[in-house]
Amino acid sequence: DGAPPSAWRQIVAAFGFDHVARVEVVTGHAGCRHQGWHVDGVHGVTVIFALVDVDAAKGPTQLDFTVPFNALDPEQGKVKRVAGAPASCRAAMPRGSVLLFNANLSHRGTANLSAADRPVLVLDCSPRSACVAAARAEAELRPAAPAS
Repeated sequence: DGAPPSAWRQIVAAFGFDHVARVEVVTGHAGCRHQGWHVDGVHGVTVIFALVDVDAAKGPTQLDFTVPFNALDPEQGKVKRVAGAPASCRAAMPRGSVLLFNANLSHRGTANLSAADRPVLVLDCSPRSACVAAARAEAELRPAAPAS
């Protein structure tokens, strides 16, 4: 359509993660508990769009800076923290805000203590080369078609 790419897409592309591998709306319903700690992938960027105002009571995303940097592969590197840096943070955001972070950073949605649901739009962006490699690996695992 000729419009320039949005700021979040420009940032993700600058890191080489220009393939949107997953899109979902994650809703923290009113009164829900904390999500379990998790990572979204080994390589890539997680992009979270606030679809409503997310304050401290509505269950903002919490990022943990104390676990191995690659929680899916603990043998690869450790967290590099600046002395005095916080162990974690919660991203309270007004509607329309965007949060971007390394997909292998441990995080969770916190408990929604409010009376309203908290929907966020989540995109997992990965390098296109990783998607091509995954598709090739999946194709190699499929049984060969019988000869006719």
